[in-house]
Amino acid sequence: MLRRFTFPTLQRLSVSLTRTRIGHRALRLGPVPTLPTTPTGSAMAYNPATSSDPIHLPEDTDSLVTFIYQLSPDALWYDYGGISKLLVSRLTASAHSHDDPLVSAIFSVLDEPAVSLDAAHLKLSVWWGVLYELPKDRLEPYRTALMRLATRPTEAEAEKGVSERSAEMIEFLDASNAWVPRHKFDFMAFRSLDLLVQTAEEMRPFVPGLLEWLQDPNWPTGGGCWDQLARFPELALDPIRAVLREGDDGEWEYRLLRFLVECMPGNVRKRARVEVERIVQRPTQTEIDSDVVEVANDCLKGMDYWAEREKMKAVEYS
Repeated sequence: MLRRFTFPTLQRLSVSLTRTRIGHRALRLGPVPTLPTTPTGSAMAYNPATSSDPIHLPEDTDSLVTFIYQLSPDALWYDYGGISKLLVSRLTASAHSHDDPLVSAIFSVLDEPAVSLDAAHLKLSVWWGVLYELPKDRLEPYRTALMRLATRPTEAEAEKGVSERSAEMIEFLDASNAWVPRHKFDFMAFRSLDLLVQTAEEMRPFVPGLLEWLQDPNWPTGGGCWDQLARFPELALDPIRAVLREGDDGEWEYRLLRFLVECMPGNVRKRARVEVERIVQRPTQTEIDSDVVEVANDCLKGMDYWAEREKMKAVEYS
């Protein structure tokens, strides 16, 4: 049976490899640009979703820095108006060096110490809405800024989690091995799995850890773990059957059964019939309380449909 998940202590920079590094020139563009303010003196953040005008990025570094500081963090986080996609597209097509004004501007915004929580929140939004979406070879120019955030964060940057996210991105840049999420915001784990795991045999050792993240639907990494498991769903069958046999975690079983229904091929899913029938016929109290019986019935119907279809195929081709 899979052990229950307990949040491990965040590992910092655990991989140290000798590699060629791109040189960086530290940018010092003077004071952080002043945002336009409302009559009450609070900063006005630009949200592309509330503007009918098309987005036009400035051409020089200083103006780009000002533009980014004036963005609403939510605009980057949720890609309002397509601003994140636009920045990622431009950066992906760039020369990925500080000679590119946009690369220099993003670097500067990340490297400038954030004193306020609002400024730190903007950095986190740049990390999530821009850096996280970039190909690995386009992340190297930001290493120096990421190192500063990881090792010498301001109080606001540490409180907002920017330092931890930056440390994990550096680990990803240097990693030769993939990993499963070690805490509920370890999204770089998915980047490592996407890049370094290409076959079912390579994925196999990570399956138990990925399944554990399906125990609670409120864990932010659960969706990413589901997507990783769906790459090679047959690997999850036997571990899922082991959990279903125990019958002591209804919420987890509910999500595992949904995975069987939505992701598992019919010829593989049928092997769990004994465990699914037990839930329908003799459910435990936790399975009843968590509506597991209903989804188990859906799973059985899917199994029956697949079996009937296979019979019809056999008759047709006989």
